[in-house]
Amino acid sequence: MLNENLKHLRKSKGLTQEELALQLGVVRQTISKWEKGLSVPDSEMLIEISEQLSVPVSALLGDTIEPADKEDMVKILSEKLALINEQLATAAERKRRLTRGLSFAGIAVVACCLVRQAILLLQPYSSSRNAGAFMIGGADGPTSIFLYGSGIGVTGWIVLAVILIASVCGICLTRRK
Repeated sequence: MLNENLKHLRKSKGLTQEELALQLGVVRQTISKWEKGLSVPDSEMLIEISEQLSVPVSALLGDTIEPADKEDMVKILSEKLALINEQLATAAERKRRLTRGLSFAGIAVVACCLVRQAILLLQPYSSSRNAGAFMIGGADGPTSIFLYGSGIGVTGWIVLAVILIASVCGICLTRRK
């Protein structure tokens, strides 16, 4: 709610993110994060924003009741900001769990492909099997070496390597500190 109200009030005043950022002494990306709901300003900055936009803080937070004194306003602001921060933390935790789950799924896919590859390579040669097998060495049987078509080409190996690297990075980046 804060993000939508901030964006609406800024635009209604005819200000760009850059202009508001200059007035508040922050960078434009900070305003962008606030408007996207990725972060929230602290209570002191919220008061400064309300002064720059000439609106009560309650309008930024979506309330219509103005508190009687400054102490009540700070208390209400703190409670509202705590709620918004809790919502942001919940969303971040959901995103972390999803990324971690997909990373483990990626590792499982790579493991299954490697097990399949190992099984294919360890199977004894059979003429009725895949025509992708060929022989190296002598044609007399005991001294010949048979190689099998693996089913995984160069592109497949590259894709598996990318999946594995992305999965490991996902797990490392989403671990709790």
